[in-house]
Amino acid sequence: MTCEWTPFFGGLPGVDHDREVRDSVVFDDGGGPALFLGGTFTVAGSAAAAGVARWDGESWTALGDGLGDGGYAYAVTVFDDGTGPSLYVGGLFDSAGGQPAANIARWDGSAWSPLGDGVDGRVWDLAVHDDGSGPRLFAAGDFTTAGGAPAVRLAAWDGNSWAPVGDGLDASARALAVLDSGSGPELIVAGLFTASGAQPLPGLMAAWDGAGFSPLGTGVSGAVTAMTVHDDGSGPKLWVSGGFGTAGGIGGADKYAVWDGASWSILPSTPDGKATALFSYQLLGQQVLVAGGVIGSPGVGVVFWDGATWQGLGPPGLGNGRVYSFSAFDFGMSERLVAVGDFEYHGLLEDTFLGMAVLEGGEWTEVDTGMASQFDTQVYDAEVFDDGAGPALFLAGLFTKVGGELVYNILRWDGSTVTDVGGGLDDTPSWGFATSLAVFDDGSGPQLYAGGRFNRAGGQPIDGIARWDGTSWTDVEISIDDSYVTALAVWDDGSGEKLYMGNNSNVDGGYLRCWDGVTWSVLGGDLNGFVADLLVHDDGLGEKLWVAGGFSQAGGMPVDGVATWDGTQWAAVGTPGEGPDGQVGSMTVVDLGSGPELILAGDFGSPGPGVVRWDGTSWIAMPDPGGSVRDVAAWDSGAGKGAELYLGGRFGDWQNDPTTNVLSRWTGSAWEAVPGLGASGNGGDVSAQSIMPIEFDNGAELLVSGSFLATTPGDSHLARLTSCEVPSAWTDLGSALAGVSGDPLLVGLGTLASGSSNALDLSHTAPSATAALFIALASTPLPFKGGTLLPSPFLPPTYASTLPDGTLPLPFVMTPGVPAGTEIWVQWAIQDTAAIYGVSLSNAIMGVTP
Repeated sequence: MTCEWTPFFGGLPGVDHDREVRDSVVFDDGGGPALFLGGTFTVAGSAAAAGVARWDGESWTALGDGLGDGGYAYAVTVFDDGTGPSLYVGGLFDSAGGQPAANIARWDGSAWSPLGDGVDGRVWDLAVHDDGSGPRLFAAGDFTTAGGAPAVRLAAWDGNSWAPVGDGLDASARALAVLDSGSGPELIVAGLFTASGAQPLPGLMAAWDGAGFSPLGTGVSGAVTAMTVHDDGSGPKLWVSGGFGTAGGIGGADKYAVWDGASWSILPSTPDGKATALFSYQLLGQQVLVAGGVIGSPGVGVVFWDGATWQGLGPPGLGNGRVYSFSAFDFGMSERLVAVGDFEYHGLLEDTFLGMAVLEGGEWTEVDTGMASQFDTQVYDAEVFDDGAGPALFLAGLFTKVGGELVYNILRWDGSTVTDVGGGLDDTPSWGFATSLAVFDDGSGPQLYAGGRFNRAGGQPIDGIARWDGTSWTDVEISIDDSYVTALAVWDDGSGEKLYMGNNSNVDGGYLRCWDGVTWSVLGGDLNGFVADLLVHDDGLGEKLWVAGGFSQAGGMPVDGVATWDGTQWAAVGTPGEGPDGQVGSMTVVDLGSGPELILAGDFGSPGPGVVRWDGTSWIAMPDPGGSVRDVAAWDSGAGKGAELYLGGRFGDWQNDPTTNVLSRWTGSAWEAVPGLGASGNGGDVSAQSIMPIEFDNGAELLVSGSFLATTPGDSHLARLTSCEVPSAWTDLGSALAGVSGDPLLVGLGTLASGSSNALDLSHTAPSATAALFIALASTPLPFKGGTLLPSPFLPPTYASTLPDGTLPLPFVMTPGVPAGTEIWVQWAIQDTAAIYGVSLSNAIMGVTP
């Protein structure tokens, strides 16, 4: 099946949730300078990027196939081995670009390559240093061999081979820096070691000069978590941070100290937390030391030392995580400070940061233009409405910013531009959202009604439901309190149109209420549980309002999570006890071949797991979709196949394979995955929560919203499907032999998949005539009397009679167990007095089983 996804709003403002960016470096790989990131992520922006990604200031791209499934990058740097600069990545992985690479690999701008046999353990850091043997790439980590030979925790790569560094180190090497304090550059190593061979190295740090290791005095009393070289005006020095209180025997270091090449010194004051990243950066014309980590004061997460005092950077800073690396990147106008790490949120509702942030004008800003929220970004409903400026698509959900525009849970999109809708819904830092939209005319003209969980609309107190007239929001005179609106629908019960509102709890005496434009009323007897969905449908017994949710009674009578309201009274759907045995979450109507039917989806196991049909008289189980169903919708893509049934949710082996489908389509006999919604790296959090057919801009589209973080065209959370074609299993082999109605036409329909519904449709034949179907499993078509003939059929002919209109449809179910690649050759012969020898032939066709 080939599906076409159309770009929408863009990707994440950073990398996928609950993942880390461990290192960053600026490099030109042939496409211009860009920022390269390494970490534990699988999605960057909207690109499926396994552990490494490229950001050019406007968009994200993956580096080929990245580091494979489960690969992590902990260090990235640039090194020229004599053939030109390349990006080198160290970490914990066994492949790069699909080929074996043991924990370290090289990216030249177009392809990955290993560094010999690599190293046999995690690489924590990389640095380029010339210790007298020429520039080499040094790797520090937990390994004991490099290139298959002993190299204990520290090794050097010269572009061709690995070499050990002295006698190595007796425990993990975690960080590297190159310091020239006046007597030549030295490689500084920090980690958990205490010796190199028989040589003691006190204080968890050492210097390598090309001949041997030497201690940094007595070192520090705890593990170093960050270090960098910085010149505060008195010459370059090594600045370190970590879990220590003593440096060089000097007490009171309190997590920060400075090594000048000969002795240690401590700072007069320090931040109240250790740094996981240190960086020397020119800020407002002054070279300062920037520190990022679990820091609460004088700045949240990020501070800087100006030579005299510590100050917060980018108030209110980057909280809720750590900064692991800083870089300086030119975004086209001037250089900016970039912070990367495992932080998620800025702390202000309108700004979201997922592992990456840029310092702009003294404030931290996000790096992408997608849909963002401080909470779980989601779109719950869509509605086309003309608010006076022309028809536009309105989206409601849980989001605060799209493309840099503050929109607060509702937005207007005219096909190219996102705009705010009158200040939005719930514009205060709280967990508000909008679930439902409906256009209703209360007598003063059509207005857009929005329901959900919010207590403000357009900056004024409005609780749970509000209406938008194109200029401002107004109240609808009902208090939702601690409840929230779950569904809205407009229906005329014979006494005029009304707006129906479902809730998740009892509101003013009812889970379901209706609004006539002046007053609210409860439907007689009401329900004993929440409403999940509303639908207007005529099942052949008259149009009614269908209500689904988590209730077992309607108007005092037993029901199975779904009931109908005819304007006067409630009715059960079918015999109570035979319908869904759990909560019904969503409904749609679709014609699956025998007339319009109601399709229900939800959390139930019987009469079918997760999805079931109601044909107007009985319940019909559907096959198990193989996962959790969140929403159901019928959508006509405009491809001439009519409305088709789609499920949103999480299906297949989603716990182990995050690329497994979150959208499924009904083929007529089975559920098949709709490709295009890609990896998220969030395991069980991957799902399509809402699917919504719309007619806007590009015509028929299916909006899909969920926790997926990558799509084919480069979106996250929200995607739109514009067509989904199933490649034909059939090939037309040649011309027919004409009869009284011209050339008989044979068309094969269906996929020929095992157990699938298929058909052979014959048309343009003699009416009410005897016809013989010839089927072969192997054939060589030959020309015959101006037509095409399939000789030597393997199977006996099947005889039938054409219909009075000269057609002959022949539906069939594909026999299970037929091997993939099996050929099926088919042709009809029809009795026809107007044809040569009294027989016409259809064109020949061949089908191949998938």
